Parts: sequence; structure tokens; C-alpha cells
Amino acid sequence: MMPGLTAEGRRYRRCRIAMQMALRLNITPAEAQRRMRHARRESRKSRQLDRIDNSAVGQDAAMIDQCGTRFEDFNAQWMLRD
Repeated sequence: MMPGLTAEGRRYRRCRIAMQMALRLNITPAEAQRRMRHARRESRKSRQLDRIDNSAVGQDAAMIDQCGTRFEDFNAQWMLRD
């Protein structure tokens, strides 16, 4: 497969879908492309928020504040050298 053909095919598919949406909703193809971009952006945002809110995937925000290092625990002299 030649490089770059995937991106070009994706662009053509999006244009075709936008044209079909424009015909169905009686709007211009540019407006349909804007609606598609907005829908993709909202979908991406919702997936990101799901990952952030899911406690099984990430840590709880309160736990992040508690994981700080206590520097008085370090008693290694080699760490104090310049």
C-alpha cells in the first residue's frame, strides 16, 4: 500500500458522508462538515471524561495529594553533595 492513501480515502469518505447528511437535512455540505467535526469533538471529550471519572482506570484525585515524598525520611549523605 502506498503511503498517504489512507488519509486521502478517509477525507473522501468524510466528504461523501457530509454530502449525504447535507442532502438529508437540507443544509450545505460545509455546514454538514461542521456538524460532523462538532460531533467528533464532543465524542472525544466524552471519552476523555469517562476515562478521568472512571476510578478503576485512574487514581482518585485525593490519593494524588497524599503520595508526596517526605524529605526527612532521606538520610543519605551522597544525596546532599553538590
